[in-house]
This record gives sequence, C-alpha cells and structure tokens, in this order.
Amino acid sequence: MDSNTRGVLRKGYQGFGSFFSDDIEQLLALPQDRYVAPPPIIEDPPFPALSTPFGTEMREHFLLSPEWTFLNHGAFGASAKPMFDAAHRWRTYVESQPLRFIDRDLFPQLVKTTRDLASFIGVENDPAGLVLLPNVTTGLHAVIMSQGATLTPQDAILSLSIGYGSVKKMIGAVCEATGCKHIEVAVQVPFTDSSLLADVKRAIDDVQKHQNYSTPHEEHHSHNIRLAVFDHITSNTACLLPVRELVALCHGTSYAHTSASAEVSIESATDSSNGSVTEAHTYIPVLIDGAHALGAMELDLPSLGADYYVSNAHKWFLCPKGCAFLWAAPERRYILRAPIISHGYGSGFASQFIWDGCRDYSAALSISTAIRFWHHIGPPQMREYMHSLITQASQLLAHAWRTEPLFPASMTVAMCLVRVPDAAWLEDPGQPRSATSADAKYLQDVLHYQFRIEVPMKLINSRLYTRISAHIYNTLQDYQLL
Repeated sequence: MDSNTRGVLRKGYQGFGSFFSDDIEQLLALPQDRYVAPPPIIEDPPFPALSTPFGTEMREHFLLSPEWTFLNHGAFGASAKPMFDAAHRWRTYVESQPLRFIDRDLFPQLVKTTRDLASFIGVENDPAGLVLLPNVTTGLHAVIMSQGATLTPQDAILSLSIGYGSVKKMIGAVCEATGCKHIEVAVQVPFTDSSLLADVKRAIDDVQKHQNYSTPHEEHHSHNIRLAVFDHITSNTACLLPVRELVALCHGTSYAHTSASAEVSIESATDSSNGSVTEAHTYIPVLIDGAHALGAMELDLPSLGADYYVSNAHKWFLCPKGCAFLWAAPERRYILRAPIISHGYGSGFASQFIWDGCRDYSAALSISTAIRFWHHIGPPQMREYMHSLITQASQLLAHAWRTEPLFPASMTVAMCLVRVPDAAWLEDPGQPRSATSADAKYLQDVLHYQFRIEVPMKLINSRLYTRISAHIYNTLQDYQLL
C-alpha cells in the first residue's frame, strides 16, 4: 500500500448521493455534548472595536456609499463588511479546489452553521428542524405549497389583508389548483393588538359556525382552516404583531391579551378537576413570516409556539444577500417538500433542503461569522439602539411635519411609518385630494434622484406615509434631511 493511502478508511458513501461527507441527518441529531464541529476553514475578518459608537463611526464598517442617505434597510438590508468579507473568503476557498469544497467540506460546514444559528434562535436542542435557504420566499413557498397539496375544496387558508403581497399570490395559486378558499381577514389600519386578535377570533369562529366566506351568491358551506399565515413584523405597515397570542388562538389554547384601550379574552376549555387545557376548536397550524425579525428583535422560537417559522439573515442580521432559514416543528416536517427536488430527497428533512444544485453557498456560511459579530458587539445593545433611534426619528418627523406615526412605539421595532404632509406631494395645496400610488412613486423618485435619499413611500388609507428604518449605522441627523 502506498504511504499516501495510510489512514484512509475503506467505507461507502455515508450520506445521500455521491458526496464524500457524513450523513447530515446524523450530524444534526447529535446532542450538543457529542457533536464535534469540523475544523475552521476561514478566519473571521476583523470586527469593529468594542469602543466604536453606533452611528457615523459604525457606518465605516458597512459598504454603504457616503453619497447616499440610506433609510430603507427594511427593503433588502445592507451587509456589514465582516460578513461580506467572510463570504468572499468562502468564495475564494471554493475556487481554490471546487471538488474538495463541494464533495467534502460543504455539508459539514453547513451543519455547523445550522447548529450555530439554532443556538441563536432558541432551538439548540432541535437543530434537525432548521434548514438554510436563499430567502424567506423559498421557505414560504415550501410550506404553503406543501400544505396546499393536501387541501380540497372543503379546506381553507387564513391570512390577514395586511400580509405580504407574494404570500397572497402563493395562497391564490394553491386555491386555484385545489379549489380551497382563501379567508383573508380584513384588518383596518391602524389597529391595536386587541382589535386584531378580535378580528381573527371572529373569522375563525364564523368559519366554525358554518358561516359563509364566499360571495353572497354562493351557497353556504363550512371550510376547515388548514393553515394560518401571519407576519411577525409587517412589511408595508411596519407593525409588530402579537404572534404568541395569534398562535395560541389558532391552536385552540387559551390566552388573555390586555391593551390600554381594550381587553380580549379567549376562554380556555379547562378541566377544573386537573387544570389541564384542551383545545377549544380545531387545531390550525400556523406559519409565521418573520422576514424582518432576525436581528431586529430577540428570537426564541419555542416561546412563540408556531408550527413553521421563516426569516431572512440578509436583512436586519447584516449578512450578504441570499440567506434565510425555515424551522418546522417535529410533527410538521413530514408534510414539507423542498421546492427543488435533488439528491437529498427521501433522505430526511434537512437533506432534501441542504442541496438544490450547484450554487453559491457563501452567504449562508457567513451566518456563523454574523453570530460572532453580534455577540462581539452585543445583541441587546444593537437592538436597543435601533428601536430607540426609530422612536426618536418618528417623533422628530411627526413634530416637524405636524403629522403622526401610523403605530405607537410599542408596536414598532426598527421600522416605522410616519404620515407625510399633503403639501409635500400635492400639485396645488389649495385643492386637496386623496393620494394615489402615482403620488407615492413620484415623491420617492424625487427623494432618490434629486436628494440621494433612499426611503420608501407607502399609500395607506389614501394618504402617504414614509417608512423609515433604523440600524446601527444610522443617526438622527439622517432623518432630519427629510
């Protein structure tokens, strides 16, 4: 035997396909005290000094052009230099020996990243239910289409009118294919947590009482709600929703929610003899669209109780574009099918998602660097700065414009909508009229092209609002330019 072959074991393929790496299902199932991470391949780029203040000096650690005032982090994020550089280092390593990386290094490194992220979002004891994806849209598609494949004309999917546009299209595609119903709860903006919960409860109760959610000309019939989809933080209105309570409501368990203006109590079906809680109605699985959550707020998935949860890592978490995650509860994983069928199909939940063909995985691998970046600076301090700044900025604009934010600070995280004064967009202030989407686009274009300010305009209730975002590179002076 040649000396170069000593120590090489003669064993067959351990995972799926012809990849030369261990079975990822086994690696993810290992308890933390038995898991051995693969040796590090790249070194983290330098992080900002701990003495670096948030704001102007922190902006030097981003790639943002100094010629622009960037107030739209909520759209697609903005990567911090350490995570961008880490992804570049991964790309360089890949191209130095592509087969070594794809055949032998990729899966163990993705497993490590998955386990790192699992610890950051509270599922360290169940990393097998967490999969890395290119974006939230892919995760939403996987859940909605997989769940939708089991539906009939007697079934329904429930969502809110304030939900994301592409999610509505996904649900519409399922309804078109299966004949199931889309029950869209009409939500009047602005709202309170209590009024929103009451609207959702009423919709569920009406369905279960065989109320008709079809057109007035159709026959009355009931539907089984087989999936509910809610945002954690809405995109268009930038509002934090009461996710724990919404999940409890759909699962048929009890909760009481109290706000300053009203109280909603969902009575539990409790057996007084033993104190156990039983389901008050049919269990409705819940998918949470947390596209804006990771980084903007602390995430502890078990405490939310959702059946499925998706979020981006390339928005508020500051990774390069093209990385997100999907987590599914153990009893729900058997339903899910990856949108792209490849070698891992049939080999386990994580296996079917981890490989969808040869592509750039560097953004996903930068998540581990991002986690160390956040721990280096301090997640609570970063989130507190973002929330405090967005609160101050919204108050500053509302005072200067003599208008008001759409929602109070208690219902916002790192984005906020503030009403724009009519004089900013009316051709003739002496002839008031309702705003249109053309007015929103015009004003956003003016700020973009003439002032190099990137900030979106939103049309809400026939009035214009600007949606401002705040991250650790922003300062209050940025918003004064508006």
